[in-house]
Amino acid sequence: MNMNDGVITGKAMWCHLADTETFNGTDTNKYSITLVPSVEDMNNLMQEAQTIWEEFKETLKNKKFAADPNFGSYREDDNGDASVKFVTNAHIVTKAGKEIDKVVPVFDGAERPVTRKIKSSIGNGSVVAVAYQLFPYYNTSKNFGVSFRLQAVQLFLCLGLMKLKVFLTQVSVARQAVSL
Repeated sequence: MNMNDGVITGKAMWCHLADTETFNGTDTNKYSITLVPSVEDMNNLMQEAQTIWEEFKETLKNKKFAADPNFGSYREDDNGDASVKFVTNAHIVTKAGKEIDKVVPVFDGAERPVTRKIKSSIGNGSVVAVAYQLFPYYNTSKNFGVSFRLQAVQLFLCLGLMKLKVFLTQVSVARQAVSL
């Protein structure tokens, strides 16, 4: 099966890297990050996904397609800004029955692993590089395409942490002013 690994940079949104994502109060068992890359990088990523899909589609004999393929969680907002969501399962069970707990490695700009506290504080707008794997799939005539699997994240600018530091500094200054 043809898969493709790559790295793409952009602004992080809705990061769930320390803990799994929840939806309507239910754990999804997924780590995820939504990325807003440059227009050029997004176009390259989507072209790469299209190529992977076309190559995979040729191996599917006598399969029906009731719609266009799904390419990850690609979205465009009202302003025309595009984002894509990268996801990986936190807990998997192999065909042999072996259970594996996964974590998403997150590194700083110097390629050192970051702490869980930093992982959980990556805020919207943080600048990151996402290591990914494009994985083509066909489940049914309505459920097929290319998934965007999250492999690792490199953090270049953590806005959540900066906001936390600014807040803590403001609290410290306020406490000092009160004690005067």
